[in-house]
Amino acid sequence: MTDGEINRASVTQLVRAVSESQMYAFLIGAGSSRPDPAGIPTGGELIETWQRECYGDADTDEELDEWVTSREEQMGADEGEYGFWFEHRHPTRGERRERIQDLVETATPTLGHIILAKMMAEDYVPHVMTPNFDDLLFDAFYLFLEDKPHLVNHRAVAPEFKLTRKRPAIVKLHGDYLYDNLKNTDSETASLSSGMEEALQRTVTEYGLVVVGYSGGDESIMEPLNDTDLSEYGIYWCVRNPEKVKADAEDADPTDPASLLHQDNTYLVEIDGFVSLLSEFGQAIEDVELPSSDDLRERAENRAEMVEGVFDDKPDKDEAGDDTTPPDNNSIKTIEAQFAKSEGKYHEAIELLTEVLDDDPENAAAYNNRGDAKQGLEEYEAAIDDYDQAIDIDPENDIAYNNRGNAKQELGEYEAAIDDYDQAIDIDPENDVAYNNRGNAKQELGKYEAAIDDYDQAIDIDPENDVAYNNRGNAKQELGEYEAAIDDYDQAIDLDLEKARTYYNRGNAKQELGEYEAAIDDYDQAIDLDPEDTAAYYNRGNVKQELGEYEAAIDDYDQAIDLDPEDTAGYNNRGNVKQELGEYEAAIDDYDQAIDLDPENPSVYYNRGTAKLKLGEYEAAIDDYDQAIDLDPENPSVFQNRAEALIALGDAGQAQQDARKAYDYSSSPNETAESLLLELIASKLLDEDTSDLEDEYQAVCDEPFPTSWSFEPLDSWLETADLDEERQTQIEEWLDQLREHKDD
Repeated sequence: MTDGEINRASVTQLVRAVSESQMYAFLIGAGSSRPDPAGIPTGGELIETWQRECYGDADTDEELDEWVTSREEQMGADEGEYGFWFEHRHPTRGERRERIQDLVETATPTLGHIILAKMMAEDYVPHVMTPNFDDLLFDAFYLFLEDKPHLVNHRAVAPEFKLTRKRPAIVKLHGDYLYDNLKNTDSETASLSSGMEEALQRTVTEYGLVVVGYSGGDESIMEPLNDTDLSEYGIYWCVRNPEKVKADAEDADPTDPASLLHQDNTYLVEIDGFVSLLSEFGQAIEDVELPSSDDLRERAENRAEMVEGVFDDKPDKDEAGDDTTPPDNNSIKTIEAQFAKSEGKYHEAIELLTEVLDDDPENAAAYNNRGDAKQGLEEYEAAIDDYDQAIDIDPENDIAYNNRGNAKQELGEYEAAIDDYDQAIDIDPENDVAYNNRGNAKQELGKYEAAIDDYDQAIDIDPENDVAYNNRGNAKQELGEYEAAIDDYDQAIDLDLEKARTYYNRGNAKQELGEYEAAIDDYDQAIDLDPEDTAAYYNRGNVKQELGEYEAAIDDYDQAIDLDPEDTAGYNNRGNVKQELGEYEAAIDDYDQAIDLDPENPSVYYNRGTAKLKLGEYEAAIDDYDQAIDLDPENPSVFQNRAEALIALGDAGQAQQDARKAYDYSSSPNETAESLLLELIASKLLDEDTSDLEDEYQAVCDEPFPTSWSFEPLDSWLETADLDEERQTQIEEWLDQLREHKDD
């Protein structure tokens, strides 16, 4: 590590370190208890609440901010906001204990707590330390698992706490609200008990430590960590916003994470949140198989025995009496719904959340979650109804606005979706997800520059947002900025090596630049990561076709069609390759399939007509060209090919008209030259003066341009046409002029 820098690690690296070594304890802070259904306010949120409550009791004419500032001038040098305002609001220890109890006793473990408990039960995590007052991790064992953890509170002395146990341990650094041992003011939390301090220091000298949901600021925890030699496993400190961690250790307060993270063998890890991080562990570790939603209901209704105590000379928690208030039925159903959603059981999740709402019609989170489940079923209108309800109950619910915007996007209501994302961003200007989603909606409206501005904002807020880099790359591709798009895809891949879609998108950009081999490499990666990616097979087939690897291209189109038998483009492009191989009948079979799937696709009629033209089936070819022209009346290629068929059938007059229309619609030198050639041939057959056309044709052919024109139909016609020598020779000369521009 260079002096002044903080080491970074990815979530993937962290998951690998924990799962492979099984030597990492966890330190979880208040951020782990914030997500629904736990919903316990963070320290910062509690400070604001206590400030408002104290202000409401005060006899003052000052504005709230002025009053708070004046009160905080009374804080001692060693006091923190949390302890100062908590003690100011609730002066006695008993009052503070009751306030904490009110906050935590009805909270329910999150999916993250259940996964962490399962990791502990399977010996991946030896113990968890926490300054939190809640018992959410304990409840995760108690309600949803069969194992029983040891519970160690801050009164423990060193000999009573052994780091190596047969059962996992939960270490309550500042006490447990169920006992009269709660430490919550500055004077109370200024230091850990000797037993807790030694347990914390022994943890980081003998084990690695993963810190999540904890932002420092607590001298009693940070000082022992800073004063201890770390084990070879080091410390992974997880945060949502790495930019808030100070880069300069010299400027960092001793209680700031930066003071620790400038040491060797420490790593900063950016995460999306506690539940998201633990979900990554749950997906990566095979042994951590979570209970099904049916098991959750059964285990919640048939509770296991309470955990045993951990002190030989102290009463067990059981023996002290079961003071735990189990989560109410609605909380259990909410957890079950979480699991059901994660398993794709959306109907079950909706049923459970409907039961919650029947009992608690003002539950905004339940409406939001039910909306998410309905989105999973693609019931977007119904999902919007639920988000409406969530917003009516909680107008500051930025998540519900964001999710409603997502549902509106799915319905193609992009302007309305943008309005919702605007609301989400107004409520939370740091909501990088809403910026990203608003950018997506703007892309759909073709507002690529504005979309890029939103992706820029998302990346400024979260510089490791691989999704925003990927989407910004897509917008740049739409603007034809392929090199810049590739730079963004590179960034996204550096941040997450496992995203198949990013490799696919980068392959598309390289294909546009003509970097075909490099594009194939990216499509290979996309397919390795997602063997069901139809589009990656399809585009890889396109590139192989460009390289002349026709058999390999057909193999890729076969895969795409096997994965998606309704894939019109797969049949169409496979037909094109078969044409290149001269397999015209087989090509027509593919075009037939494509037309059955999409009768409104002019390109497929054109391609089938071309195959029939090469087989000499001129009238059938003309029928297909007629269909293509009805669907796309300004395509010069279709008029050109129909003119060829008409020439072969002896209808030079109609061929001349088609050639002139092709000329009128031409937008490139090769199209102009091809159209003039056909008009010359038709005019020659009609014995008309062609001198002006010849001069124009000559002038065009004197300029460099490539053509992919197929000379086969006209060459075949010339072999059998009953023409006099002068006409035959002249037409052959005109053909040769264009043939000089043929692509190799």
